[in-house]
Amino acid sequence: MQDGRETLTAACQVAGIGAAGLLVPSYLIDLAFDTDLLTVLAQAMLAAFACALMVTVWNDQKEE
Repeated sequence: MQDGRETLTAACQVAGIGAAGLLVPSYLIDLAFDTDLLTVLAQAMLAAFACALMVTVWNDQKEE
């Protein structure tokens, strides 16, 4: 079961990093076309990192 939790943590981290990598292009698109894409990506990035943090804490509690 440990591998499943580590995989979930890695998936959440990759999703957060991917969303973070799209922040600058999204900001430029928002400026050019007056859209709200950046706010959606920022929320997704924060949610992914929060999930990764929760799973990491859960893993540490299970190991003790």
